[in-house]
Amino acid sequence: MLQGLEGVFKTSNGDKPQTQKLKEINLSYNIISNLTSLSLLSHPSSLLSLNLLSNNLCTVASLFPLSLLQNLTHLTLQRKDGTDSNPVCDVEGYVEAVLSVAPFLEVLDERSTSDYDEGFTAEYSPPRGVSPIRATSPIRDDVEDVSPMPKFEQMKRRVQDKEREVELKRIERIEEQMRLLGALAQEQAEATSALMKPPPPPAPEPSQPPPPPTTTSSTQTSSNLASQTPRTTQTEILKIPTSTTSTQTPPTKPLTPQPTPKQLSALTLINLYSSSRTTLSRILLFSSFYRWSSRIKDHACVSAVNHARLEGSKASSEALERRVSSVRKEEERRWREKVGEGEEKVRVKEGEVREEEGRRKRAEEDNIKLEEKVKALEAKVEEERIKKEAAEEEKRRAENNMRKAEDERHRAENSRVQTAREAEKYKVERDAQQKELSDLRADSKSFAARLSQLSDDKSSLERSLASSSEEHATAVKALSAQIQVVQDKAQRKVLQLKAAFEEAARRAAKDKAKCDKAVESGRESVDIIRKMRAEIKRLKNEKEEKEREEKEKEKENVEVEDDRKEREAQLDLAQKHNSSLTTAIEEVKLKQEKLQTALKVKDVTIESLNNELNKVNSVVGNYERREAGLKEDLERIRGQREELEEEIETKDCAIEDLERSLADLKAEREAVGDERGGKILMEELEAEIGDLKEIVRSKEEAMENIEGELMASRDDFEAKEKRLREEWRRDMENVRERIDKERKGLRRERDECRAKMEEAVSDGKRRKKKMAALMEKLGRLEEEKRGVMGELESTKRLLDERQERSRAAVENMYRQIVGVG
Repeated sequence: MLQGLEGVFKTSNGDKPQTQKLKEINLSYNIISNLTSLSLLSHPSSLLSLNLLSNNLCTVASLFPLSLLQNLTHLTLQRKDGTDSNPVCDVEGYVEAVLSVAPFLEVLDERSTSDYDEGFTAEYSPPRGVSPIRATSPIRDDVEDVSPMPKFEQMKRRVQDKEREVELKRIERIEEQMRLLGALAQEQAEATSALMKPPPPPAPEPSQPPPPPTTTSSTQTSSNLASQTPRTTQTEILKIPTSTTSTQTPPTKPLTPQPTPKQLSALTLINLYSSSRTTLSRILLFSSFYRWSSRIKDHACVSAVNHARLEGSKASSEALERRVSSVRKEEERRWREKVGEGEEKVRVKEGEVREEEGRRKRAEEDNIKLEEKVKALEAKVEEERIKKEAAEEEKRRAENNMRKAEDERHRAENSRVQTAREAEKYKVERDAQQKELSDLRADSKSFAARLSQLSDDKSSLERSLASSSEEHATAVKALSAQIQVVQDKAQRKVLQLKAAFEEAARRAAKDKAKCDKAVESGRESVDIIRKMRAEIKRLKNEKEEKEREEKEKEKENVEVEDDRKEREAQLDLAQKHNSSLTTAIEEVKLKQEKLQTALKVKDVTIESLNNELNKVNSVVGNYERREAGLKEDLERIRGQREELEEEIETKDCAIEDLERSLADLKAEREAVGDERGGKILMEELEAEIGDLKEIVRSKEEAMENIEGELMASRDDFEAKEKRLREEWRRDMENVRERIDKERKGLRRERDECRAKMEEAVSDGKRRKKKMAALMEKLGRLEEEKRGVMGELESTKRLLDERQERSRAAVENMYRQIVGVG
């Protein structure tokens, strides 16, 4: 297989072969890597078709010798479908490079050149019959062409792409580390909130009192006590964690935060209700024990029950304290383990970051070496085209960055509007929930009033019982029927309350999801702004690198000018052209300074947007805290509702006890006929009912106080929310005005830069035309000079000949004269 064309275009004696009639060459399926030997052809302009399928042409520079084949119309480097290609076909801008080297082609890779972009060939192709190197070179025509070199922009793009890939990988690793740290912080917050919650109580082990004597009244009372005792015991056990946690000694370094004033007030109310409930249960137990002792006269049984009750409560409280301490120790141990794991992960990530920094530094050193190699090739590249392309690239990047900044700003504004809408919806739903809660409170108050009215009716019936037993019996039946109806209504009302509270819980969950979405959108906008900042920093670094490269280029231009001063007078025009290029570079620097000022203005706008986002995040945090407060209020109201239900059950049990006591009283009165004992029992019952009414009244007052606090907090929250919304609206209007002003200024500067760039491009084209005309004029002057020199030499020869003839004639005349004399 062939590696080059030397063996094809050389004869055995080293002379050029006679290729006048050679029209087509097929060198497909070889390993040819360069085409420099095309210059060995004696008549390269006669070749029409060249097939180089499946060879090893890797760079665009290896295709430069194609400019010698002026009549070449068909060139094949790959199939139409991309198969049997050369490595150079995968290079970016391959078609434009080939057409700029050989603009005379009609068919490229089995496709007509008219199918490709014609604008590029019209702007950058050299004149027909002129080499692309010789077209812009100021060197004389009699100097041989040097070997083609790779383009500087290709090397520069490769280096920039490599640097961009390294920076993108580093940014991705940093984002992964930030996500990991965020997950660790969330786990730590969940562990802390879990430590704040009280542990679940152990299973209650209530102690049952001993059975009373086998009498009708005592049997009923004991069964009633057995049904009430587990409820009161469980209530006491559920309230123990608040008291036991306060008696424990705090550790030296507390791992949980201190409770807020709102939590302390909630705990105080819970203790108050638990103490009132336990007082009520003790009153009922004391009345039951009193009846036992008054009827069966067995004080030992009563003391035994009291003793068993006390021992059971002590045992349950000790077991609960042990359970609480063990659970807290376990939670502290788990929290320490999680913290240790998080610290270990952070250390591992720090090590990875340091390794990444080391790799980045090594990559930077490699990039510096590559830049040095590129600088060695820079002297042979066309300065004007490099400057123009660099300016166009910078202009495109600036426009892309402006468009990106505008898109990101629109996204941030949309996210803010969405957050405001979600907050308004949440406010409307919260007002509806407050209205439902007020309706539920009104229903509970009406139910309590109805219950007090029924108790009054029952007391009046009991007083009328002494006068008429028959009427009492009928009244008791009617009262029992009414009580049954009231109980049914109470059950239906409780079911309605449960459904209403479940609906409120679902709505609260939906509100939480909406708030989470709003927070997530705010975080996404913050991430977008961070990415924009990273992009701006990257652009600044690239500008600094370009400035350094331009300084080095200026130094090399000075050296080139010093070398060119030693040449002939025709190179002075090229020096003037270089001076004009330096002025163009200064204009480009001024434009870059303007772009830097625009970037600084963008930084200021991004910082203001970041501040606005922080404000939005603070507002969202306030909404979350308010939502947490409302949830706490809802939980407190649920607890109050449960307590009211328990109180209603205890009152129902008390009413049943009263009915049983009335039945017992009636039986005793019929058996004994003693009115004094009945009156004493009636007085006791009236005293118990008065105590119950006092307890209900105190609870109603407590409910009214809680409602007042809730209304005050809601009004405060609404006022703060309105003020924050107004401030946020004003800030957003100011930000929009600033952004519009900056956008107009940037657009004006962009139009000015575009106009100046167009002027610079047209000026460059005019100068290029002038340079071509001057070069042609120099060529004609050189030809005239050679003609004049030839004429001078011919006249000199004629003068010499005439002198020789005149001298010979003088000598001849002298001889004739001397001979004659």
